[in-house]
Amino acid sequence: MTAENTDKNTAHVSLVENGSARENRNHKGGGIKFFEGTALPEPQLRYEAYRLVSPEQLREDCQVWRPEETLEAAEILFTKSRVNVVGGPQSGKGTILFGLSDICDIYGWGYVFIDGHYQDTDTDTVVAAIAHAEERNVPIFFDSFDYLFAGSRKVRSIRKDLQRERTQAIVEALGGATVPIATTSHNEQWAERFIDLDLKSLFTEQLARYPDYAIPVTFRSRESVVKFLSDHGIPSRFISFITEMDGDDRVLNTLIHRYGDWAVIERVLRAVQTYPVLKELVRGNDLPRELDRGRREEFWPLVSDALSAVSDENYTQTVSEIAHIILEAEVKGDFLTFLR
Repeated sequence: MTAENTDKNTAHVSLVENGSARENRNHKGGGIKFFEGTALPEPQLRYEAYRLVSPEQLREDCQVWRPEETLEAAEILFTKSRVNVVGGPQSGKGTILFGLSDICDIYGWGYVFIDGHYQDTDTDTVVAAIAHAEERNVPIFFDSFDYLFAGSRKVRSIRKDLQRERTQAIVEALGGATVPIATTSHNEQWAERFIDLDLKSLFTEQLARYPDYAIPVTFRSRESVVKFLSDHGIPSRFISFITEMDGDDRVLNTLIHRYGDWAVIERVLRAVQTYPVLKELVRGNDLPRELDRGRREEFWPLVSDALSAVSDENYTQTVSEIAHIILEAEVKGDFLTFLR
């Protein structure tokens, strides 16, 4: 990718074939990957370049499932040079980070990816990766950044007596970097249970440099819901049923008969437009079977039954079961991480 500034008000960029950066990925181990590409252009040019990317391009060409949300986070990243993507378990934090890296991939910009789950990765290795990004003038994507402050043994693998030294070295290395940095962190509910808040408080000033982008639980567009479901192999007629529930009189009448409470009905209709719930319905999880209602092999046959139901009785029973599984999937999202 090359960039020329022949007009101060226009970004001139040449595109590269999507996916080329990932094909040139170098695995360095310990959750660190270097994606080859050119250095970033100057801030104004990179900002103008990102604004040329559309949700449709990210959704259709790059397979990004939350393209609108990615561009909202990118707005912060490319104006503030920092962003912290915050969300609950299964909310799509990694999806947003993937989308941000895909913007770089579109323009052939290199980047460095650091996976915070690898807490045993040597401190010097992580610091060297940050220095490498700074030297090459490419952005850093630091997933699960809040694992640096993990307090619970459920999520902390590093010895506590080494954690503060390691965390300080990495946070300070990031603080000295001038390249754009995108991090992901869990929401407040998760932090209260798993984060050492006293340790985190030691870095309040440094962390204040990272503006939060709170992921909305619902998809920003119906088109993105359709793309997400179709990419997971869901037949188009099933997708139509799910995405049109809120306007289907037969569905609504069934839910009114089943629940008699419009607040509950709104929960069902909203839940089926949310990323964590749909992720659960298309993928399932590794929970014990007795806790695992809502897996795709149970849910989608019910949708098929609803579409083919002849009698009102069968239709009512099937749609009621569909709504029940949707609500269970919604509740499960609130404590999924705690059970794993």
